[in-house]
Amino acid sequence: MRPAFLRFSPAAISCCTALALLLGTATLPARAEVLLPEQRDGPAKEDMEQQQQLPRATPAPDIAPGKDMADCVDNDDAQLRIVACTHAIEGKQVSGNDLAAAYYNRAIGYTLLSKYDAAIKDFGETLKLKPGLPAALVNRGTTQLRANRPMAAKQDFDAALAKDPDNVDARYLRAWVSASQGKDQDAIADLSTLLKTHPDHLDALLDRGGLYIRAGKFDDAIGDFTAMLKLDPKAAAGYYNRGRARYAKGDYAGAANDFSSAMKVRDDNPYAALRLNLARQFAAHLQKKGKAEGDPAALKAAAAKLLDEQWPVQIVRYFQNKADPKSIFALIDKDYPIQGPALRCEVNYYLGQAALLRGDRKAAVDYFKAAVATGSTSTIEYIDSNLTLKQLGA
Repeated sequence: MRPAFLRFSPAAISCCTALALLLGTATLPARAEVLLPEQRDGPAKEDMEQQQQLPRATPAPDIAPGKDMADCVDNDDAQLRIVACTHAIEGKQVSGNDLAAAYYNRAIGYTLLSKYDAAIKDFGETLKLKPGLPAALVNRGTTQLRANRPMAAKQDFDAALAKDPDNVDARYLRAWVSASQGKDQDAIADLSTLLKTHPDHLDALLDRGGLYIRAGKFDDAIGDFTAMLKLDPKAAAGYYNRGRARYAKGDYAGAANDFSSAMKVRDDNPYAALRLNLARQFAAHLQKKGKAEGDPAALKAAAAKLLDEQWPVQIVRYFQNKADPKSIFALIDKDYPIQGPALRCEVNYYLGQAALLRGDRKAAVDYFKAAVATGSTSTIEYIDSNLTLKQLGA
């Protein structure tokens, strides 16, 4: 789930800002403003981040305690923040609330440098000094998430909510954990509670809508995306996902309108073009207009914005009759070994849709089953393949 963007405060980092920094574009399985592979979180991106050389530590200057604490609680350079906080802590310059703030802000610095164990330890020291501090619990929870410890993260979010039931960030992030574990009803319950008091929370609307799609509750999903678009008429993700819900419901004309709107507000999303092309073809079939060419203009526009080797230009070209499945799968094996399952899932989903258009139900079912067999549960096409299989009774 992509968090709301909040600001730093001198003594604390808001948990949602922390999540934006720590999880980047991490997504709920049902999330849906589709990112290009090189923009997604995943093993490839994490490996790249780990290989990047971290800033070298700057020796702690012999300066006054006041300057140390100023740099400790308000410094955009994570390494300098750690140095200043360490100087204040080990130099016994601070005590009480100031000592808690020093541990807390050093923990923030450690999380920004992906030193999760050190960060978690410092958040623990903060909580010894300030038991039950919601901000420390939520931020430690986000760090646990980044360290791939979802159960520990949930315990922190539970504790934060026990202390502050109205904590928006803790409730939102607990929903993220629940959804990532397949506990969709728990996630929906938390998001619904949040939206009762914060009906303008765009991310909660987007995420609950995505979960409703996964549950097959398409009208509820459409309601959430419509509410989202009333708040932000330029939200491409709202149009895209409402289009997914309408498409799954069989409202291909409405889906086509939404995918077209998604392209207008964010014309660099080739997935909207792919789905727009399909929606127009299915709409023509329903209207018994015979074979429809889809939307070649949308496909051409999408291809023009992608490099020859940039995914998913290969799928776009398939629908332009310029690429074949065998060559696409070979390219995945050659150039995208880590992201292979997710990309194979995508290709199989679109091949399944193309087979349905040809009236080849058996081939379509085989493609959708192949998409699901990749196990790429956080890929949107995995979710939509499952939905289609259920609708086909397969």
